[in-house]
Amino acid sequence: MTAIKFLFKKSRPLKYFIFSLSCVVFAVILTSCELNPTAPNEPPKPPGYQEDIYWPSLADSPWPMNHHDPQSTGRSKYLGPQNGDILDSIFAFNLESGIIIGADSTIYFITTLPSKLVSSNYRGEINWELSLGNEVTSTPIITKEKNIIVAKSSLGKITSFTAEGSLNWEFNNGAEIWSVGLSIGIDGSIYFIDVESNLVSLNPSGVENWRYRDTRFLSTNNAALTFSPDGKTVYIQGNQESLFAFDIEKKEFKWNFISGNLITSPIVDYEGNLYLVPLTTSNNEADFICIKSDGTLKWKYTYATTNYSIGNIEPAIDQLGNIIFGFDTLYSLNYVGELNWKIALSDNEFVTSPIICDVNGNVFIGTDNNSTPVVYRYSSVGYKEWEVRLLGERAIGLSPALSESGLLFVPTFRSNYIYIIK
Repeated sequence: MTAIKFLFKKSRPLKYFIFSLSCVVFAVILTSCELNPTAPNEPPKPPGYQEDIYWPSLADSPWPMNHHDPQSTGRSKYLGPQNGDILDSIFAFNLESGIIIGADSTIYFITTLPSKLVSSNYRGEINWELSLGNEVTSTPIITKEKNIIVAKSSLGKITSFTAEGSLNWEFNNGAEIWSVGLSIGIDGSIYFIDVESNLVSLNPSGVENWRYRDTRFLSTNNAALTFSPDGKTVYIQGNQESLFAFDIEKKEFKWNFISGNLITSPIVDYEGNLYLVPLTTSNNEADFICIKSDGTLKWKYTYATTNYSIGNIEPAIDQLGNIIFGFDTLYSLNYVGELNWKIALSDNEFVTSPIICDVNGNVFIGTDNNSTPVVYRYSSVGYKEWEVRLLGERAIGLSPALSESGLLFVPTFRSNYIYIIK
C-alpha cells in the first residue's frame, strides 16, 4: 500500500500539468470564437462591417418601413436590379409617401387623390383598396404580425389594418401627423411626432403609453425618428439643435447635439454611431458629421458646396460601413470619414429622393435632370452602371424599396405611377 501511495503522489504534478494545459487550450478556443464569430473558413469581417440589427417587432420582410429600418440605414439585405429595364408600372395617382414591402411579395402604398391604402402584388395587380379619408404623407409600417400601421396625417389618427385589409384598431391623436414615416420600438410600440411637437408612444393595441412635448422637436413632414441598436434611445430632430437623444424608459433627455438644422433622419450604425447631414448654411462648405452614441463628435468631413439643399436627402450606409450622401455631387465616405469617391452630377441635376443601397453596396438614387426624373445605379466603387428616365413624371418620391427578387420599386411624387425596375 505504501508503494502504491508513493507512486500516486509522484504522478500528481503531471496530472496538474495536463489539466492546466487543457484549460489553456479551451480558453484560447473560446477567445478565438468571440473575436472572430465567422465560420471556420470564412475570413475575418473588416473594420466598420455592419451586421443587420435584429428588430423583433418589425416584419421580417424586404422593406417593412420608411428607409428600410428603425436605424434609417436605407440598406437592403438583397441584391438590387441588374439591367436597369422598366418591367412594369402601377397606377398610383398623387403619392406623397413611400412604399413598403411585405414578406408575402405584397407591396403597400398610399395615394392622395383620392386617399387610399392599396395592396398590390409585384405585377401591379390590386389585392384590395381602403379609403383613408384625407391627405397622407407618412410612410406606413408592417409589424411582425403582418399588420399595416398607417398615419392618417390630416385627420390626426393612427390606424392598424390586417394584411387582408380589415380594421384592427384606430387611435385619435387629436393633432395632425405629417412626419415622413412612423417608427416602431423593439417591444412593438408605435412612435411618431405630431404637429404640436409631441413625441407619442402607443402600445401594439393602439392605446397611448405616454407622450412628451417639447417645442424644440421638429414637427414638420421632415420629422423621422430613429432608434439606437438596443432600442432604448430614440433620436429626434430639433428646430435649432440638430439632434436630441431621448431615453424612452426614463422619459428623459440623455443629450443634445448642436450643429445646424437637421431635416433628415440620422443614420444609426451597428455600433450605435450616428451620421448627420445638417442643412447647408454656407455657400462655400458644409460638414457631414459622425457622432458617438454618447453625443460627442467622432469625426466630420468638410466638403465644398454652392447649394443650400444637400441636407434634404436621406443618406445610406452599406454593409462595409461606407456612407453615401449628396445633392449635386454624390459622395462615398468610409466608416472613419475618409473619402472613397465622389461623382459630380450633370449640370442642373440634383438628387431628389432618399438614397438606398443593396447587399453588395450598389447605390440607387433618384434625381431631377432638367425636370426629368432619372433613376441611377452606381456600383460600390462609384461606377455608373445604368440609368432609367421616367418621362412624363413630375418627380421621384420618397424612399424607393428593394424586393427579395431584385426588383426596385420607385414611387413618383404627386404624379402618376410606381415604376418597377429589374
